[in-house]
Amino acid sequence: MLPRSRRSELAAWWVALFVGLASVATSARAQPVADASADDLAAARAVFAEALRDEEAKHFVDALQKLLRVRAVRDTAPVEYRIGACHEGLAQSVAAYNAYRQAVALGQDDARTADVVRAARDRMQALNPRVARLVLALPSLAPADAEVRVDDRIIARASLREPIVLEPGPHVVTATAREAVPSRSEIVLPEGAQVSLTVPLASQAGAPPPQVETAAAPAEANRPADASTTAVPANGTARTAGWIIGGVGGGLLVASAVLLFARKTDIDRLNTACPGGTCPQGSNQAALESTRSRALLEGPLALLLGAAGAMAVGTCAYVQWTSQHAPHAHASAHVELVLGPGAGGVAIAGQFR
Repeated sequence: MLPRSRRSELAAWWVALFVGLASVATSARAQPVADASADDLAAARAVFAEALRDEEAKHFVDALQKLLRVRAVRDTAPVEYRIGACHEGLAQSVAAYNAYRQAVALGQDDARTADVVRAARDRMQALNPRVARLVLALPSLAPADAEVRVDDRIIARASLREPIVLEPGPHVVTATAREAVPSRSEIVLPEGAQVSLTVPLASQAGAPPPQVETAAAPAEANRPADASTTAVPANGTARTAGWIIGGVGGGLLVASAVLLFARKTDIDRLNTACPGGTCPQGSNQAALESTRSRALLEGPLALLLGAAGAMAVGTCAYVQWTSQHAPHAHASAHVELVLGPGAGGVAIAGQFR
Protein backbone atom coordinates (compact mmCIF):
# COMPACT_ATOMS: atom_id res chain seq x y z
CA MET A 1 0.00 0.00 0.00
CA LEU A 2 1.24 3.50 -0.80
CA PRO A 3 2.22 5.76 2.10
CA ARG A 4 -0.37 8.30 3.18
CA SER A 5 1.69 11.24 1.89
CA ARG A 6 2.03 9.61 -1.54
CA ARG A 7 -1.70 8.79 -1.66
CA SER A 8 -2.48 12.41 -0.80
CA GLU A 9 -0.13 13.63 -3.53
CA LEU A 10 -1.68 11.35 -6.15
CA ALA A 11 -5.19 12.36 -5.11
CA ALA A 12 -4.27 16.03 -5.34
CA TRP A 13 -2.75 15.40 -8.79
CA TRP A 14 -5.95 13.91 -10.17
CA VAL A 15 -8.11 16.53 -8.49
CA ALA A 16 -5.90 19.24 -9.94
CA LEU A 17 -6.29 17.72 -13.40
CA PHE A 18 -10.08 17.58 -13.40
CA VAL A 19 -10.80 20.63 -11.26
CA GLY A 20 -8.13 22.66 -13.04
CA LEU A 21 -9.56 21.87 -16.43
CA ALA A 22 -13.06 22.62 -15.15
CA SER A 23 -11.92 25.89 -13.62
CA VAL A 24 -10.35 27.04 -16.84
CA ALA A 25 -13.39 25.86 -18.78
CA THR A 26 -15.77 27.92 -16.66
CA SER A 27 -13.56 30.99 -16.44
CA ALA A 28 -15.60 32.75 -19.10
CA ARG A 29 -18.43 33.05 -16.55
CA ALA A 30 -16.07 34.20 -13.79
CA GLN A 31 -14.15 36.82 -15.80
CA PRO A 32 -15.10 39.56 -18.26
CA VAL A 33 -14.97 38.46 -21.88
CA ALA A 34 -12.21 40.98 -22.50
CA ASP A 35 -9.93 39.14 -20.09
CA ALA A 36 -9.87 35.85 -21.97
CA SER A 37 -11.47 34.76 -25.22
CA ALA A 38 -12.96 31.33 -25.81
CA ASP A 39 -9.90 30.41 -27.86
CA ASP A 40 -7.62 31.50 -25.02
CA LEU A 41 -9.52 29.34 -22.56
CA ALA A 42 -9.43 26.32 -24.84
CA ALA A 43 -5.69 26.77 -25.35
CA ALA A 44 -5.19 27.14 -21.59
CA ARG A 45 -6.99 23.86 -20.94
CA ALA A 46 -4.72 22.06 -23.40
CA VAL A 47 -1.58 23.66 -21.96
CA PHE A 48 -2.67 22.76 -18.41
CA ALA A 49 -3.02 19.10 -19.38
CA GLU A 50 0.41 19.17 -21.05
CA ALA A 51 1.94 20.75 -17.96
CA LEU A 52 0.57 18.00 -15.74
CA ARG A 53 2.11 15.37 -18.02
CA ASP A 54 5.45 17.18 -17.92
CA GLU A 55 5.29 17.40 -14.14
CA GLU A 56 4.47 13.72 -13.79
CA ALA A 57 7.56 13.01 -15.94
CA LYS A 58 9.56 15.32 -13.63
CA HIS A 59 10.17 17.84 -16.40
CA PHE A 60 9.58 20.59 -13.88
CA VAL A 61 11.02 23.50 -15.87
CA ASP A 62 8.82 22.79 -18.90
CA ALA A 63 5.78 22.20 -16.71
CA LEU A 64 6.34 25.43 -14.79
CA GLN A 65 6.61 27.52 -17.94
CA LYS A 66 3.33 26.11 -19.21
CA LEU A 67 1.55 26.59 -15.89
CA LEU A 68 2.61 30.24 -15.80
CA ARG A 69 1.03 30.66 -19.22
CA VAL A 70 -2.19 29.11 -17.89
CA ARG A 71 -2.13 31.39 -14.85
CA ALA A 72 -1.92 34.42 -17.13
CA VAL A 73 -5.28 33.33 -18.57
CA ARG A 74 -6.97 32.10 -15.41
CA ASP A 75 -5.52 31.73 -11.92
CA THR A 76 -7.11 28.98 -9.82
CA ALA A 77 -6.22 26.91 -6.78
CA PRO A 78 -5.25 23.83 -8.87
CA VAL A 79 -3.02 25.94 -11.12
CA GLU A 80 -1.23 27.47 -8.11
CA TYR A 81 -0.89 24.04 -6.49
CA ARG A 82 0.80 22.61 -9.58
CA ILE A 83 3.06 25.69 -9.78
CA GLY A 84 4.06 25.05 -6.17
CA ALA A 85 4.75 21.39 -6.92
CA CYS A 86 7.04 22.36 -9.81
CA HIS A 87 8.94 24.86 -7.66
CA GLU A 88 9.29 22.19 -4.99
CA GLY A 89 10.59 19.74 -7.58
CA LEU A 90 13.22 22.35 -8.48
CA ALA A 91 14.18 22.74 -4.78
CA GLN A 92 12.78 26.30 -4.70
CA SER A 93 11.16 26.11 -1.28
CA VAL A 94 10.16 29.76 -0.87
CA ALA A 95 8.50 29.98 -4.28
CA ALA A 96 6.74 26.66 -3.65
CA TYR A 97 5.47 27.81 -0.25
CA ASN A 98 4.09 31.04 -1.70
CA ALA A 99 2.33 29.18 -4.51
CA TYR A 100 0.75 26.72 -2.07
CA ARG A 101 -0.38 29.63 0.11
CA GLN A 102 -1.95 31.28 -2.93
CA ALA A 103 -3.70 28.00 -3.75
CA VAL A 104 -5.25 27.99 -0.28
CA ALA A 105 -6.34 31.62 -0.63
CA LEU A 106 -7.97 30.99 -4.02
CA GLY A 107 -9.66 27.70 -3.17
CA GLN A 108 -10.65 27.86 0.48
CA ASP A 109 -14.18 29.09 -0.31
CA ASP A 110 -14.78 26.66 -3.18
CA ALA A 111 -16.06 23.21 -2.20
CA ARG A 112 -14.82 21.77 -5.49
CA THR A 113 -11.20 22.49 -4.55
CA ALA A 114 -11.33 21.28 -0.95
CA ASP A 115 -8.93 18.42 -1.69
CA VAL A 116 -6.50 20.77 -3.44
CA VAL A 117 -6.59 23.19 -0.50
CA ARG A 118 -6.01 20.35 1.95
CA ALA A 119 -3.06 19.06 -0.08
CA ALA A 120 -1.61 22.60 -0.33
CA ARG A 121 -1.78 23.01 3.43
CA ASP A 122 -0.03 19.66 3.87
CA ARG A 123 2.78 20.78 1.57
CA MET A 124 3.10 24.10 3.42
CA GLN A 125 3.47 22.22 6.67
CA ALA A 126 6.14 19.99 5.12
CA LEU A 127 8.03 23.07 3.87
CA ASN A 128 7.84 24.96 7.17
CA PRO A 129 11.24 23.70 8.43
CA ARG A 130 12.94 24.78 5.19
CA VAL A 131 11.80 28.41 5.06
CA ALA A 132 11.71 31.40 7.38
CA ARG A 133 8.99 34.00 7.93
CA LEU A 134 9.36 37.69 8.71
CA VAL A 135 6.49 39.83 10.04
CA LEU A 136 7.12 43.57 9.69
CA ALA A 137 5.39 46.51 11.38
CA LEU A 138 5.86 50.27 11.38
CA PRO A 139 5.42 52.48 14.45
CA SER A 140 1.90 53.85 14.81
CA LEU A 141 3.08 57.40 13.99
CA ALA A 142 5.22 56.44 11.00
CA PRO A 143 4.94 58.83 8.01
CA ALA A 144 2.31 57.96 5.44
CA ASP A 145 4.93 57.85 2.68
CA ALA A 146 7.14 55.35 4.51
CA GLU A 147 8.63 52.75 2.16
CA VAL A 148 9.85 49.44 3.53
CA ARG A 149 12.15 47.10 1.65
CA VAL A 150 13.45 43.62 2.35
CA ASP A 151 16.63 42.89 0.40
CA ASP A 152 15.74 45.74 -2.04
CA ARG A 153 12.25 44.32 -2.57
CA ILE A 154 9.49 46.84 -1.81
CA ILE A 155 6.90 45.56 0.66
CA ALA A 156 3.47 47.10 0.21
CA ARG A 157 2.25 48.77 3.37
CA ALA A 158 -0.96 46.77 3.17
CA SER A 159 1.15 43.59 3.32
CA LEU A 160 2.88 44.50 6.58
CA ARG A 161 2.15 42.21 9.54
CA GLU A 162 1.53 39.37 7.10
CA PRO A 163 4.34 36.78 7.16
CA ILE A 164 6.87 37.31 4.37
CA VAL A 165 8.35 33.95 3.41
CA LEU A 166 12.12 34.15 2.91
CA GLU A 167 15.13 31.92 2.52
CA PRO A 168 16.82 31.18 5.86
CA GLY A 169 19.92 33.31 6.40
CA PRO A 170 20.85 37.01 6.54
CA HIS A 171 18.45 39.68 5.30
CA VAL A 172 18.40 43.48 5.29
CA VAL A 173 15.30 45.53 6.13
CA THR A 174 15.34 49.25 5.25
CA ALA A 175 12.76 52.00 5.72
CA THR A 176 12.71 55.50 4.24
CA ALA A 177 10.41 58.52 4.29
CA ARG A 178 10.74 62.18 3.34
CA GLU A 179 10.52 63.46 6.93
CA ALA A 180 12.37 60.65 8.71
CA VAL A 181 15.88 59.36 9.23
CA PRO A 182 16.42 56.24 7.10
CA SER A 183 16.78 53.02 9.06
CA ARG A 184 18.58 49.80 8.22
CA SER A 185 18.22 46.54 10.16
CA GLU A 186 20.18 43.36 9.55
CA ILE A 187 18.79 40.06 10.79
CA VAL A 188 19.56 36.38 10.38
CA LEU A 189 16.57 34.06 10.01
CA PRO A 190 17.14 30.42 10.98
CA GLU A 191 15.26 27.66 9.20
CA GLY A 192 11.67 27.32 10.39
CA ALA A 193 11.74 30.57 12.39
CA GLN A 194 9.18 33.35 12.40
CA VAL A 195 10.41 36.78 13.46
CA SER A 196 8.39 39.93 14.13
CA LEU A 197 10.31 43.17 13.55
CA THR A 198 9.11 46.70 14.27
CA VAL A 199 10.93 48.88 11.75
CA PRO A 200 12.12 52.15 13.36
CA LEU A 201 11.68 55.54 11.71
CA ALA A 202 12.92 58.62 13.61
CA SER A 203 12.05 62.18 12.63
CA GLN A 204 14.65 64.43 11.03
CA ALA A 205 14.81 66.38 14.31
CA GLY A 206 16.27 63.28 15.95
CA ALA A 207 13.33 62.45 18.19
CA PRO A 208 13.26 58.83 19.28
CA PRO A 209 10.82 56.59 17.48
CA PRO A 210 7.51 56.06 19.24
CA GLN A 211 7.46 53.10 21.59
CA VAL A 212 5.05 50.47 20.43
CA GLU A 213 4.07 47.31 22.18
CA THR A 214 5.09 44.15 20.44
CA ALA A 215 2.51 41.41 20.68
CA ALA A 216 3.27 37.84 19.77
CA ALA A 217 2.97 37.46 16.02
CA PRO A 218 0.59 34.58 15.32
CA ALA A 219 2.27 31.62 13.69
CA GLU A 220 0.60 30.41 10.51
CA ALA A 221 -1.98 27.70 10.95
CA ASN A 222 0.14 25.21 9.04
CA ARG A 223 3.17 25.23 11.37
CA PRO A 224 3.94 21.83 12.96
CA ALA A 225 2.67 21.47 16.51
CA ASP A 226 6.13 20.54 17.80
CA ALA A 227 7.91 23.47 16.17
CA SER A 228 10.43 25.19 18.40
CA THR A 229 12.32 27.97 16.70
CA THR A 230 14.45 30.93 17.63
CA ALA A 231 15.66 33.90 15.65
CA VAL A 232 19.05 35.50 16.19
CA PRO A 233 19.59 39.16 15.30
CA ALA A 234 23.00 39.79 13.76
CA ASN A 235 25.10 42.94 13.33
CA GLY A 236 26.10 42.56 9.73
CA THR A 237 28.91 40.66 8.17
CA ALA A 238 31.31 41.44 11.04
CA ARG A 239 29.71 38.86 13.30
CA THR A 240 29.59 36.28 10.52
CA ALA A 241 33.28 36.87 9.81
CA GLY A 242 33.97 36.57 13.54
CA TRP A 243 32.35 33.15 13.69
CA ILE A 244 34.34 32.03 10.65
CA ILE A 245 37.59 33.19 12.27
CA GLY A 246 36.60 31.42 15.46
CA GLY A 247 35.97 28.21 13.56
CA VAL A 248 39.39 28.43 11.91
CA GLY A 249 40.95 29.08 15.31
CA GLY A 250 39.27 26.02 16.75
CA GLY A 251 40.65 23.94 13.89
CA LEU A 252 44.17 25.28 14.52
CA LEU A 253 43.92 24.40 18.22
CA VAL A 254 42.86 20.86 17.33
CA ALA A 255 45.77 20.56 14.86
CA SER A 256 48.15 21.79 17.56
CA ALA A 257 46.92 19.15 19.99
CA VAL A 258 47.31 16.43 17.35
CA LEU A 259 50.92 17.50 16.67
CA LEU A 260 51.78 17.53 20.38
CA PHE A 261 50.38 14.03 20.73
CA ALA A 262 52.36 12.87 17.67
CA ARG A 263 55.54 14.44 19.11
CA LYS A 264 55.09 12.60 22.39
CA THR A 265 54.56 9.35 20.49
CA ASP A 266 57.78 9.87 18.50
CA ILE A 267 59.78 10.69 21.65
CA ASP A 268 58.46 7.58 23.40
CA ARG A 269 59.46 5.52 20.36
CA LEU A 270 63.00 6.95 20.44
CA ASN A 271 63.35 6.34 24.18
CA THR A 272 62.23 2.74 23.71
CA ALA A 273 64.60 2.12 20.77
CA CYS A 274 67.54 3.97 22.30
CA PRO A 275 67.38 3.77 26.12
CA GLY A 276 69.58 6.37 27.78
CA GLY A 277 70.20 8.00 24.40
CA THR A 278 72.34 5.11 23.15
CA CYS A 279 71.07 3.17 20.17
CA PRO A 280 72.10 -0.52 20.06
CA GLN A 281 73.98 -1.93 17.11
CA GLY A 282 71.78 -3.26 14.33
CA SER A 283 69.05 -0.68 14.86
CA ASN A 284 67.60 1.12 11.86
CA GLN A 285 69.56 4.34 12.14
CA ALA A 286 67.83 6.00 9.17
CA ALA A 287 64.36 5.39 10.59
CA LEU A 288 65.40 6.59 14.05
CA GLU A 289 66.96 9.74 12.63
CA SER A 290 63.77 10.44 10.67
CA THR A 291 61.70 10.02 13.83
CA ARG A 292 64.02 12.38 15.72
CA SER A 293 63.81 15.03 12.98
CA ARG A 294 60.04 14.76 12.93
CA ALA A 295 59.83 15.19 16.71
CA LEU A 296 62.06 18.29 16.54
CA LEU A 297 59.73 19.82 13.92
CA GLU A 298 56.45 18.87 15.57
CA GLY A 299 57.12 20.78 18.79
CA PRO A 300 57.62 24.31 17.35
CA LEU A 301 54.92 23.75 14.73
CA ALA A 302 52.40 22.73 17.41
CA LEU A 303 53.22 25.83 19.45
CA LEU A 304 52.85 28.05 16.38
CA LEU A 305 49.47 26.57 15.44
CA GLY A 306 48.28 26.77 19.04
CA ALA A 307 49.21 30.44 19.30
CA ALA A 308 47.48 31.24 15.99
CA GLY A 309 44.39 29.31 17.06
CA ALA A 310 44.21 31.11 20.40
CA MET A 311 44.52 34.48 18.65
CA ALA A 312 41.73 33.55 16.20
CA VAL A 313 39.39 32.42 19.00
CA GLY A 314 40.17 35.62 20.93
CA THR A 315 39.43 37.70 17.82
CA CYS A 316 36.10 35.91 17.41
CA ALA A 317 35.14 36.66 21.02
CA TYR A 318 36.16 40.31 20.63
CA VAL A 319 34.18 40.75 17.40
CA GLN A 320 31.06 39.20 18.91
CA TRP A 321 31.31 41.38 22.04
CA THR A 322 31.89 44.62 20.14
CA SER A 323 29.11 43.81 17.66
CA GLN A 324 26.64 43.54 20.52
CA HIS A 325 27.81 46.54 22.54
CA ALA A 326 29.10 49.08 20.00
CA PRO A 327 26.74 52.07 19.41
CA HIS A 328 25.22 52.51 15.97
CA ALA A 329 23.97 55.51 14.09
CA HIS A 330 20.57 54.06 13.26
CA ALA A 331 17.54 53.91 15.46
CA SER A 332 16.81 50.85 17.52
CA ALA A 333 14.48 48.14 16.32
CA HIS A 334 12.20 45.87 18.29
CA VAL A 335 12.52 42.20 17.45
CA GLU A 336 10.17 39.53 18.63
CA LEU A 337 11.08 35.86 18.61
CA VAL A 338 8.30 33.33 18.23
CA LEU A 339 9.29 30.15 20.04
CA GLY A 340 6.49 27.99 18.71
CA PRO A 341 2.72 27.73 18.30
CA GLY A 342 0.96 28.74 21.46
CA ALA A 343 4.15 30.02 23.06
CA GLY A 344 4.44 33.62 24.20
CA GLY A 345 6.73 35.85 22.17
CA VAL A 346 9.95 37.11 23.70
CA ALA A 347 10.38 40.78 22.89
CA ILE A 348 13.96 42.02 22.56
CA ALA A 349 14.96 45.63 21.97
CA GLY A 350 18.09 45.50 19.86
CA GLN A 351 20.14 47.83 17.71
CA PHE A 352 20.83 47.06 14.10
CA ARG A 353 23.18 48.79 11.71
